[in-house]
Amino acid sequence: MGSKAEKTRRKLIEAGRDVALDGGVANLTLALVARRAGVSKGGVLYHFQTKALLLQALLDFLIDEFEEQVETVRAAQGCSWLAAYLRASFPEEQAGMVRETDILFQLVTVRPELGERLQKRFHSWHGRAEEAGMSTVEAHLYRCAIDGLWYNEMFGFNLPKEQLAGVLKHLEDRVS
Repeated sequence: MGSKAEKTRRKLIEAGRDVALDGGVANLTLALVARRAGVSKGGVLYHFQTKALLLQALLDFLIDEFEEQVETVRAAQGCSWLAAYLRASFPEEQAGMVRETDILFQLVTVRPELGERLQKRFHSWHGRAEEAGMSTVEAHLYRCAIDGLWYNEMFGFNLPKEQLAGVLKHLEDRVS
């Protein structure tokens, strides 16, 4: 990973994620993050001068983590970015990182200015989806379908397992 400062910074971001998972982003404080990370509040402030900067780093961390999963799947399976996006989104036929993505939505709700940052990352995914060798409209349709299934699971509107498996298979056949 790198220097001691980089390791501490990552430890603080991970502690922020854990605090948000336990009590929600609205209840995240620098003191709670410090306690969870085992550092002083001054140590947190050394790396993140404000809570807003910590929340921004948390948003970037969560998105980077998902993008790394997509690239890991793509490299391991030699598939298109869109197929890797589908497989990383639904490992073992259920939405992955549901709780972490809930944090993303909370972050944008608590700090609306972070929405633009998240939007830029989503736009970059639009471009990557087009690499599957299909029309722009088709690529976006499939990526939006993947996201829609994912949001259904996040909000508890899950399809029965057999139906979800069928939908995922249908999408897989089209994006591979």
